[in-house]
Amino acid sequence: MTSPPPKPGRAAALLPALLSLAAFVALWEALAALLAEPGTLPGPLRVLDVLGDEAASGRLAHATGVTLLRVVAAFVVAMAIGVALGLLLGRSGATDRWLNPWLVILVNLPALVVTVLCYIWIGLNELAAITAVVLNKVPLVTVMVREGARALRPDLDDMAQAFRMRPADRLRHVILPQLAPYIAGAARAGLSLIWKSW
Repeated sequence: MTSPPPKPGRAAALLPALLSLAAFVALWEALAALLAEPGTLPGPLRVLDVLGDEAASGRLAHATGVTLLRVVAAFVVAMAIGVALGLLLGRSGATDRWLNPWLVILVNLPALVVTVLCYIWIGLNELAAITAVVLNKVPLVTVMVREGARALRPDLDDMAQAFRMRPADRLRHVILPQLAPYIAGAARAGLSLIWKSW
């Protein structure tokens, strides 16, 4: 029986990623020099220069703070609505049959369409931006949590009924621990999509 090959050291493991990033920056610089249009494709050094100016003026910190506030607001609202809807649809077959067609439509609706409609209906403001992102992310969270709610163990539910657990205790001690992996997956996917929406 042969032993597995030794794992590479930390530096050796990082080397391919660093070389890949260096190749990307070199390609970027070459394309920027070839195009010679800084307004269309500025090179990495020009971008770093502007980034430094923005950071020194404080505009970068302000814009980053506003973006993070939008991300947090959209994430919290999308997760709250999506988890509640997913739990409801996963636990109630009648509600799932009633709302599933709408969920399928919303999951497949292009994000750009929702964004444009929100700007038309609400106006060009923060509320429209956050609403558009929430509407785009709630279906994803709902579907993931619904699948988790469908996979809940009925014997644990029966145990909670036998011990006459209050609904809040049943949610906290029986349902949410089983849903935790699904909620974590929905949060990870939702956060990445929300971040890319800004």
